Amino acid sequence: MIGAMANIERTRGNWSEAVALGRRAVELDPRSPSAAGRLAYNLLCVRRYPEAEVAYERALSLAPTDLISIENRAMLALAQGDRARAERIARTPPAGVNSDELAYTFARFEELGWLLD
Repeated sequence: MIGAMANIERTRGNWSEAVALGRRAVELDPRSPSAAGRLAYNLLCVRRYPEAEVAYERALSLAPTDLISIENRAMLALAQGDRARAERIARTPPAGVNSDELAYTFARFEELGWLLD
């Protein structure tokens, strides 16, 4: 429920509230990869990159094959100006991730297929 509230606040443009609710969701359910990923995405959007990196590490430690978190971590690298790192993330799927599925995710959802060229 709190995660959904964070999403609503994000869509309303209430970024500080979205981040605060995201943190609360992680506190209440520290083993939830979706809560960690949602918080990480909100932090990415407000350019709090070091905090977003920590949150993505947490999300991926809980769900290492989550394609959206992998893709968003590449977006974080791009936001920081690190194209080489973003390309490594896109081209080197973790164990248990099908490279074709990862490529599809990158190409479809955020139009990041160019990282795979």
